Amino acid sequence: VYDESYHQECLRLIDRLEGSIRVRILDPIAHDELKKVIKQHHVLFLPTRGENFGHIILESFMMGRPVLISDQTPWRNLESQGVGFDLALKDEQAWTKRLDFFLQMDQTHFDAMCRAAHEKYQEFCNDPEIVKASKGLFLSSE
Repeated sequence: VYDESYHQECLRLIDRLEGSIRVRILDPIAHDELKKVIKQHHVLFLPTRGENFGHIILESFMMGRPVLISDQTPWRNLESQGVGFDLALKDEQAWTKRLDFFLQMDQTHFDAMCRAAHEKYQEFCNDPEIVKASKGLFLSSE
C-alpha cells in the first residue's frame, strides 16, 4: 500500500458490497508465482489512478486473461480489440456494467477473450517498432 488514504477508501467500499461478491486483497506476489496467480483468475481488475506502462496488464495478456482497467494507462481501446475494457474512473455505471458483463459471460465468450488477450500479447511483443525502440534503450550506437 503506497497510498494509505486510498487504501482505506477501498476497504470502506469493499465493506459495503452485498451478495455473492467477494474481494480479496492479495499481498505482493513473488515474480515466480505471478503467472500461476494470474491463471487462477478470470480478469485483471485494475482501477488505477495512473500507470506509465502497466506491466501487470501485459502480463495478464501474456497469460491469456482479459483486463478491466482505468483509462489512466497507455493501454487503450481494449473493447474494440476484444481483450477487456479501459474505463474512466469516475464512471461508476460503466464499471458496474462491465463487472456484470464478466459475471454473466459464458465459457465460449470467455475463451474467445482469453485467446484475444494472448494474441494481443504476441502482437505487442512482435511489433517491429516496439522491438526497435526497446533495443534502443539498451544498445548504444557507439
